[in-house]
Amino acid sequence: MSEDLRARWSRPIPNEALTRALVPDPDAPWSVIVHFASTLDGYEIAGASPTELMAFARPIHAAFVERGELPGDLTTLRVALFAEQRRDHFSDSASLPETMRYIHALVEAIRRQLIA
Repeated sequence: MSEDLRARWSRPIPNEALTRALVPDPDAPWSVIVHFASTLDGYEIAGASPTELMAFARPIHAAFVERGELPGDLTTLRVALFAEQRRDHFSDSASLPETMRYIHALVEAIRRQLIA
């Protein structure tokens, strides 16, 4: 990870400033993605508590598991990734291969939302 990315990831990045160059590589490890996930405060959008955040993110995760579907909205995708960061913080969930498949799918969906 470049120093430029590390510096940019240390603060919020609004959707309009997000570029593909700022999104982690498709096969990036969680240790890289976790920093990118924190560039949007999902609590501001989904609710101020972990319970509200998980209530927002749970149906998104379920749709992916059940049907392979993800939302087509950049903000929703970023909140879902933020929720995975918070879930992993409390449970080490990113150590599970199925969780990483979901996380990588979120990152790729975010990338597809962006113009070069």
